[in-house]
Amino acid sequence: MLGKKRVSFYIPYLFIAALYWIFHLKYMPEYLDDAWTLSWAYRLMKFNDVTDYVFGYVNTRGSILFGRGYAYFYGIILELIGWSRSNAVIISTSLTWLTAFIWFKITVNLGYSKKMAKIVSILFLIMEIYFALGNKLRSDSLALCIISFAFYLFIKKHYFFAGLLSIIAFEVHVISLTYFLYILAYLISIFKDMRDRPLFYVKGAIVFLLGVSVGLVYYFFLQREYLEYFFSQTTSEMVGHTFYSYFWKMKFAWRHLPELVIVLVSLIIFFKKKLYKIDSFILPFFICTILSTFIFRRGNYHYTAFVYPSVLLLIAFIVTNIKQEKIFWILLLCYLIPQYGFLYYTNHSFSQKEYEASLQSSIPKDGRFILGNPGAWFALKDREFHEYGYFKRGNREVYEVPNELYLISTKDYRDNIMDQKEWNDTFMKDYLEEKVDSFSTFDGNIVDILLLKKRK
Repeated sequence: MLGKKRVSFYIPYLFIAALYWIFHLKYMPEYLDDAWTLSWAYRLMKFNDVTDYVFGYVNTRGSILFGRGYAYFYGIILELIGWSRSNAVIISTSLTWLTAFIWFKITVNLGYSKKMAKIVSILFLIMEIYFALGNKLRSDSLALCIISFAFYLFIKKHYFFAGLLSIIAFEVHVISLTYFLYILAYLISIFKDMRDRPLFYVKGAIVFLLGVSVGLVYYFFLQREYLEYFFSQTTSEMVGHTFYSYFWKMKFAWRHLPELVIVLVSLIIFFKKKLYKIDSFILPFFICTILSTFIFRRGNYHYTAFVYPSVLLLIAFIVTNIKQEKIFWILLLCYLIPQYGFLYYTNHSFSQKEYEASLQSSIPKDGRFILGNPGAWFALKDREFHEYGYFKRGNREVYEVPNELYLISTKDYRDNIMDQKEWNDTFMKDYLEEKVDSFSTFDGNIVDILLLKKRK
């Protein structure tokens, strides 16, 4: 009987693992940030270069100020197993699963049931915001994993390492500061114990700050050359709001609206049943994470992942409290299956290997400068490749512009995505154009390889 229960416990995770396997490299075949962030790691490991060599940002991009920890973490592993998009995605997927496991442990250590912890961990794996992190190469998955582990250590009263990891995560990504709102919520929830044992918690605070101090030394060691850019970068990006992007601004944002309904219904039940009287953590945690989005104003929908742990705990707490797990899973599947089904229908025929082979065979290996779409970097990372906006972002001087270059002309580029084509057309008006080769992509779009030569 015990064996059957153990098997049934793991069945949902096996189905979810199959989902990750099915969508491996197919979740978003052409995603700008994949090449953008991984190219930092590649340049650092291969050339000890922290600048944004591929996309052309200057002074405050690449692994300058933030992200060198990410670059080393991914880079060291990929140096061992090989630099491929597939291997890099496996790292992100592994981090997402590790984060789900950590939140299972956090939930249990907060005093909730294993049934609730299981729901939380499953939601961490299948909700679109986390599934996306597990299939992308942004630094968010590493940062979230680190602060999740740091929060677990804080709950377990390992204050030094909880403080140290907070700064290690901060260096990976500034949004990791959300972690301190996690701590605030937890301290509110244990206020009675803090009042009864003030000396213990004062000592804990000192040890925590010692860990933070060591972490700041670590940050200074990695980024000491670029501290002059700190305030200009961090303040300039404090615009917008993550929820506005997640529920309204991003492409297909409407698909997240059912999540908003689920949250609102959960809150109504929470207050209607006066569950705040029997639970001291979930409400402070929810309020603090929402508050974090106004303190750290960064209008990128990915940062919803740092807020959603409180949302998942709220939902799981309500579901287990009203004992409606089966109905909840049915409703959730009705919400998620159409999304993943449509995504599979759209992208199932994509092959990363074939795409890279087409690019490599279509562009002569003659050392010329190559300007192209972000996804092409994975095939051309060992050549003089730069993304479309390289000249515009870097404010390059005329003498830096090559006399001859290859241009990878994709449908998105021809449709003037992100204004790069319009700018490049003006910038390169003095070039003659010659088609070298072309091939079709998995979705039937044509990619033209053009040789541009400066007019004499």
